[in-house]
Amino acid sequence: MKKLFLTITCLILMVGLQAQDFAPSQQAQSYLDFKNATVDHATGVFRYKVPIYTLKSGDFELPITINYTGNGVRSVDDVPPKFGR
Repeated sequence: MKKLFLTITCLILMVGLQAQDFAPSQQAQSYLDFKNATVDHATGVFRYKVPIYTLKSGDFELPITINYTGNGVRSVDDVPPKFGR
């Protein structure tokens, strides 16, 4: 009887619970409309890509972009990443 009660209770809870809504705010949605900005829904990290120039040679194309990642600063003691090593 206990097992049946627990099973029914679990089923009712699973049906009654709704998933979290990940709809972006109106301002964030305007950034996403440009198709060069993304938001990781699991971590909330904002990434923005700014196209600068595209090198073309025959059939070959090489896009040059600037990428921004909005990780933020977690504490005063954070060490910035070293580039070029």
